[in-house]
Parts: sequence; structure tokens; C-alpha cells
Amino acid sequence: MILEDKPDVILNSIQRTANTFLSVCFRNAIDLNYPEGYRKFVDDYNFYHHTHSPILLKMPDRKNIFQFTTFRNPEQLMPSLLVFNMTMQEGDMGLDEELDDLMDSLIKEYIKYISYSINNKSVNVLWFDDVTKNTHEVLKCMLETLGLSYIKLVDIDRSKKSIEEINSKRYTTEDLYMKNHHLPRDIESTHGYEVAKKVFDRALNKNILIDLYSELIKSRAV
Repeated sequence: MILEDKPDVILNSIQRTANTFLSVCFRNAIDLNYPEGYRKFVDDYNFYHHTHSPILLKMPDRKNIFQFTTFRNPEQLMPSLLVFNMTMQEGDMGLDEELDDLMDSLIKEYIKYISYSINNKSVNVLWFDDVTKNTHEVLKCMLETLGLSYIKLVDIDRSKKSIEEINSKRYTTEDLYMKNHHLPRDIESTHGYEVAKKVFDRALNKNILIDLYSELIKSRAV
């Protein structure tokens, strides 16, 4: 990054934290509120999203880097993340040992996101519940961080519909659709959720992750 002499805007979060939903809403907010719209914005800024790279959270504080990272309660995120990363065949969630190993690696990855953000105050932390339930407030904060005003509001329902249309064409079976569904929804509806929840409940590093998440919340408390 920093390939050109212009600022970077980075939406960088772990999977299953409303990445697509936020990136679509942010793009629409920019199109409505940036002078000459989104096309001019990407002329003036390097815009990255869906990077899914915790190492980026270690970048030093620079005035021309604006990084936004969404965090989700581990007890909600980890079962959803496990299902998302599974190779699903006829509803079979795999062997217990395979699931435990995969969950362990996913927990370690999320620990990186959290620990790097605790130590880097330049990361703009967003909360999943705010992104999905108070979207306008989140967009307002994001644009204000860039020195912009959020005056023309995004049509949230229209943004969701555009994502639904993309998903319905991309995922041709019900299992694929539910596994890759990019809109916020009750995680209990996810195929294999109950099994995934049990895997997280018995994970060795579960409590370490939950404690770190609580520390992140405290570190960003006003």
C-alpha cells in the first residue's frame, strides 16, 4: 500500500463481520457525499476492502492511512467463521479433530486482529452490532474521520437488496447460499451452527480470546 502519493482508506476485518455490507454502504455514502462522487473519490484515495489481513493492523500511525476494522463478539463470530471456512458436503461438518484444529487456527487469527488493534490506537475500531443496527451512525463517523460530512443518507434497504441480488446469482444451492450469505442475519440460521458452537465452547483458547475482546472494548471506551 502507499503505492501512490495519495491517502489509503482500508476496510480490513476478519471474515463474517459484515465486510460486504459495510463496503457497499460506505461506497454508496461516498458516492452521495463526496464531491463528484465515488469515481472522483478513488482518484483521490487508494480504497481497499475485504483485505482480511491482521498484519495491516500493525502499520504505524500515519496521517494518510485511514484503517477501519470491525470486531464482533467471539461467541457470535467464531461459530459463524467455522461454518464459513468448512468444506460442507451433504451437511457433514467433518471429524471432531478436524473441527477442533480449524477452530484453533481461526481463534489464533482473531487474536491477532484484536491484539494488534489494542496496541495500535490509529486503527478505527467499529463494532459489528453498530455496523448492522446503527449503520448511519457508523457511516457518519467514518466520513467524519475523512473530513467529510454525512448529509445525504444511504438507502440501507437498497444496499441490502443489491447484495442479495449478487448472492442469488453467485450461490446456486441453498447450502452455498447460507454458508456465504453476506448480509447480517441470525447466526442460528447458519447451516451447522449448533455443531460449530459446541466446537468453540470446548476450544482451548476460548477464554483467552474472550478476555482479549473485553480488553479491546475497554481500550476504546470513551
